[in-house]
Amino acid sequence: MTVEVDGSPVARIVIADPGSRNALGLGTLDAICHAVEDLSRREDVRVVVLSGAGGTFSSGGHMKEDVPIRGLIRTIERTFAAIRTSNKPIVAKVEGYCLGLAVGLMASCDIAITARDTRFALPEVRMGQAPAMAVLPVLPRITPTDASQLVLTGTPFDGNRARQMGLVSDSVAPHQLEETVERTIEALLEVAPHAVASCKEYLRRIPALDPGGALALATEVTVALTEGAEAREFRAAKAANRAPWWSFAAI
Repeated sequence: MTVEVDGSPVARIVIADPGSRNALGLGTLDAICHAVEDLSRREDVRVVVLSGAGGTFSSGGHMKEDVPIRGLIRTIERTFAAIRTSNKPIVAKVEGYCLGLAVGLMASCDIAITARDTRFALPEVRMGQAPAMAVLPVLPRITPTDASQLVLTGTPFDGNRARQMGLVSDSVAPHQLEETVERTIEALLEVAPHAVASCKEYLRRIPALDPGGALALATEVTVALTEGAEAREFRAAKAANRAPWWSFAAI
């Protein structure tokens, strides 16, 4: 696995194990987890992109790796949580294969963009197992009907089906994947970083709250951001006909 930060506000985590089609072994998951945690602490990083080397995202769990299952489960949970709770927007660039545990890794990200011909599947039941960990971040994104079909049959599906289910944000022709990801990055570099972090937390917490708790949280977020430094900076920038400090484009 590699982490690329080239002086720009965009960090790129690349899963690179061509011999296993970028399988998610214990070491790879641990490395992804630590990379996300480290990048989340960096003020110079605004966006994180997660992808796979060699034209494929990941073939899922490492079938040839013999590790204690409970230790692996803890690492999976910690990795998914690091992505979900990061204060940075994390974009998954998905192509080639995205199988089993890799589907859960992708679903943990804030935005997932896939090539239409990507091969997705949760094939564990065909191997006498269950995609129990992989499906945890998947379930909030799809309907119970779709979840039953994916989990109980293990049937492969493509990027268009993933988009139809709401599992990914966009499904594009393979030659458009890079351009679409870059446009998404550009959009994320136009938003205020503290506001984005607050929105991520809001979106993560709101499903577990009752209506009263949801209203209280919405009120808290609205008041804090309206009175915050970024809102004041935006108003000052607009009055001065200039871009706010976080923006890469003129107002």
